[in-house]
Amino acid sequence: MPNESKIPVGSMLAGKYRVTREIGRGGMAAVYEAEQVALGKRVAVKVLAAELQHSNIVIERFFREARAAASVQSPYIVDVYDSGRLEDGRPFIAMEFLDGESLYDRMARIRLIDPVTTCRIISHCAKGLMKAHAAGIVHRDLKPENIFIVKTDDGEEIAKLLDFGLAKFYAPMKTDEKTARLTREGAVFGTPAYMSPEQVKGQGNVDHRADLWALGCMAYECLIGRPVWNTDQGVAMTFAAIATAPIPMPSKIRPDLPAKFDEWFRRALERDPAKRYQTAKELADTLKDSLLGPAPGPVSYVNISDLDELEARGEDDATIALDRRVSSLPAAPGGQSVAADDATFRGAPPGLVTVEPVAGPVARPPNLSALDAPPTAATPASRAPSRTSPFRWALSFALLIGGAAAIGWVWVKQLKVQVLTPLVVSSATAASPTTTASGDVAGPPSDEPKWGATIAEGQRLFAAGDFVGAEKKFKDAESAGGATVARDYYEQAKAALANNGQCKMLTFSHPRFDTRTNASRPAIVQAQRGPVFVWTDDHETKEHDHVYSVLLDDVGRATSAPRDVTPEAFDAQKPSLLPVGDRVAMLYWDRGGREEPGVRARWLDGSGRIAGASTSVGAARAGHFWPSFEKSPEGFVVVWQDDRDRENTDLFFRKLNGELEPQGNEVRLTDYAGPIPSRAPQVRVPTVAVASNAVFVAYKLERENVHTIQRLRISLDDPALAKGLDEQPATVGRIKHDRLLGDVKQVNDDKLPADAPMIACGSEGCFVAWNNEQGGAHVALIEPAQGKVIWRKKLPGGHPTLGASDGGQVMISWFDKGWVRIASVTRDGVGKESSFARVSGEPPRPWLAPGKKAGEWLVAWENFDGSRSEVDAARVVCTP
Repeated sequence: MPNESKIPVGSMLAGKYRVTREIGRGGMAAVYEAEQVALGKRVAVKVLAAELQHSNIVIERFFREARAAASVQSPYIVDVYDSGRLEDGRPFIAMEFLDGESLYDRMARIRLIDPVTTCRIISHCAKGLMKAHAAGIVHRDLKPENIFIVKTDDGEEIAKLLDFGLAKFYAPMKTDEKTARLTREGAVFGTPAYMSPEQVKGQGNVDHRADLWALGCMAYECLIGRPVWNTDQGVAMTFAAIATAPIPMPSKIRPDLPAKFDEWFRRALERDPAKRYQTAKELADTLKDSLLGPAPGPVSYVNISDLDELEARGEDDATIALDRRVSSLPAAPGGQSVAADDATFRGAPPGLVTVEPVAGPVARPPNLSALDAPPTAATPASRAPSRTSPFRWALSFALLIGGAAAIGWVWVKQLKVQVLTPLVVSSATAASPTTTASGDVAGPPSDEPKWGATIAEGQRLFAAGDFVGAEKKFKDAESAGGATVARDYYEQAKAALANNGQCKMLTFSHPRFDTRTNASRPAIVQAQRGPVFVWTDDHETKEHDHVYSVLLDDVGRATSAPRDVTPEAFDAQKPSLLPVGDRVAMLYWDRGGREEPGVRARWLDGSGRIAGASTSVGAARAGHFWPSFEKSPEGFVVVWQDDRDRENTDLFFRKLNGELEPQGNEVRLTDYAGPIPSRAPQVRVPTVAVASNAVFVAYKLERENVHTIQRLRISLDDPALAKGLDEQPATVGRIKHDRLLGDVKQVNDDKLPADAPMIACGSEGCFVAWNNEQGGAHVALIEPAQGKVIWRKKLPGGHPTLGASDGGQVMISWFDKGWVRIASVTRDGVGKESSFARVSGEPPRPWLAPGKKAGEWLVAWENFDGSRSEVDAARVVCTP
């Protein structure tokens, strides 16, 4: 029966990748060689098997591969260019195309890897892991199959890490259920022979030192020719051996290995992670010293390109005792008669030559079985002992190169050995100044006017730090008819030139060319393919706003015309964004119409396009709801204001699963009472955060002409949260009393009218910021466990917002004297502020989200120009 999921040659994937051949197929996915049509670039496209596309866990693991590697940029981690779903719904990942072989295939072909090459491979893996570990990512499935060896343009071999599908992400918040399930499954479906004791025991404290254990296992296998543990007896026995069996001593199996390697290996496989090597660098450096020190083994293989390195280490002829003897080879071109050394073809790959001691028989490494114990007798020597050559290094190199060339000719032309194996691919992100993070060319949007190209050139100069050159280009665009748009860019270039604070604007974006209508409520997040920027306007249907999105490239330029991501809405309001893996979750509310108004959510893909149907998540009726949402251990939590009882406006709550599907009923959190209906209290503009397994909500309470900021805290495990307050309140006589779910405290301690609160939680606590209606911005620190206010601080200006990174850093941004300002917020207070962009009028609070790298932040805000409002965004980097 034909494989219906196989993609035919010539097919177009996602509208941009043309399949040229199938490279390989496994249980979960197939890999195809394809051409990225726009660039003519060779890529590898990994496509999930059709039968698995409905498994959320498998899909999450599949995209986890791209997400993990895309978090790290390293030449020792394979690049990921793009990801998404095909037209039939199957997920795909587009990756760097590689020619070479896996470490597994090399060991199968050669059996024993020489010490120099082993050190190089482990060192390259360690360098990739150093970057991953620094980003809080643990691979957790390192094995020879996931190490790929390729040659650079300079002819040097490098090793790259593959397949981060089981990678574990570390964050200050509690691990969500989906991640926990993936972690548990990873422990089952990982590769037992390379798993650390803490992994096989199912301990929850598995960290980066598990990867170091796996590197130790692979170094042993390179040099000994078989895995550390005998996996023939099944998984249970392998796990038992990893947990309790004696650690083998390499020199007892291969006596030519130095004693220092025994010491290295013993520490690499310490069962107590605290006694193991603590960093990948420490492990790699110590391995090099243990193997390439002054005590060489009787025979090993030395890569020609590494001889200079050995000489630079001061290991001369007397120390290394090398006989750089070039064996005679079979008849070669030109009539020379040579005879091949059998070791060359049995053990050494092209470009490697044998290294032998001054005297004594040639002791070949035993021909070991991959699983059985090695034989006690070594393979007999096949020729007489060799002596140290009297020739100097220069002559030795000439002979070696000539010999290697002859060996290579025989290897390739006469034996016709296939030295390259099918492609193995995996992940990491790369981008150029004129591309998106997915590798797509950021061509001009379809609605770009003639002066748009001049604006784009100015943006490139701006991103390069040439603000003077950018100013000139923006002025040219204004003269060519750019008017409002070009003037905005010009003013921001002047602002960047004047900035001397700790936070500097790297890029500026004004994505709308048509400024005849108002734009408002911008939001921006760092998605997989770049920053996704959304806002609302009514340029298509007057007085009926929709949410529009663009993907920004690395200089801040929109890669397309604005796309309507709420086409079914009657009047879409206040979009909010959360990046989740390779997608972006969007929350908004539709305030009218017949097509299910109320609070709604939908998925966008990594470029900001619609990736799923709009889902009603609460208050399915017309109204003003000002919803807010946040990720939780089980998915998401949503809060909104609702006046459903037609007297007062109260706070409502609902849980969503990881696919934005509502779980349980809508829950009432507050029921405030007033003396008469016309003066009933009103809950306004809530925002939500999750920390310490609790939901925190900040909201404005309008009560008898007093406007205060309130903070509600309730545990996610509280049974009352599942039921909420009764819709029919209890009364004492005819008097209605306040009813509140959870712990509620007032945050502001003055009597000044407050508005527009914002809450965000980081590693040092939760922070609430709000606006003083009479002027001034405020921020307070709240201790998450008890919910107590620790301190409050007033800032000049107004309309503050907060943003928190995955690493737990919290930043605050606000407006003051025509500037957009930003500063860090910690337990010690508000850090030094920076003014990085210009703003006009009195806009609502900006939007703030972490960027692609540590210290980078994305800020979006409204900017008034005369009678109309526009939306702007910037990428900002803050240095300590």
